[in-house]
Amino acid sequence: MRKNEPEELFSRVDDVSVREVEDRIDALNEEIFQVATSLTHNVVPKTYQLSDDDGQLFHERLRGRLGLKLLHILYNQRSDHKREISPLLVQVAIQIFLIDACVYEICHWDPNDIELTTSLSKIYIGMQISGTS
Repeated sequence: MRKNEPEELFSRVDDVSVREVEDRIDALNEEIFQVATSLTHNVVPKTYQLSDDDGQLFHERLRGRLGLKLLHILYNQRSDHKREISPLLVQVAIQIFLIDACVYEICHWDPNDIELTTSLSKIYIGMQISGTS
């Protein structure tokens, strides 16, 4: 056995693993896009009357998730009663929320937690089914 053979083997294994991870990330991104598109077409515009405190809390949460620029664009479009909020902006906002949810779940996922693993599998399968219908 040559000295470099194990290193070559490990570098090939790492390359395969990286490709597999990239493929899974691409698939997850596509699923998120499909779900966000579907939700965007099914969102029913509704106005909620919030107290000042609740409105401020809601604003802070959205600012932390969507960023100030997107939040201001959405607020400006909402305040212009002559037109609807752009469906593309709604889709982007939904994608951001879905990505945040995925990041949260991945960061808190324990492969040894059978209940959580089963739940995540069911959610993923449900997303795949809804994306094909």
